[in-house]
Amino acid sequence: MFSPYEGQTEIGFNDDWNGQEIIDTAAYVGAFALANSSADASLLVTLDEDTYRTHHRDMVR
Repeated sequence: MFSPYEGQTEIGFNDDWNGQEIIDTAAYVGAFALANSSADASLLVTLDEDTYRTHHRDMVR
């Protein structure tokens, strides 16, 4: 699970990525592809210049 924060505010969340937008953006920037059935977390957000932090947690399935 992946969650970016600005200060104390969670500004996104993802557990198990999906979506054509992530596929297209990964290909555009030369990132590795994620398998359609993977349980990887990926999130596409536009951020202003600032300081951010992220929380990464394992999900037990």
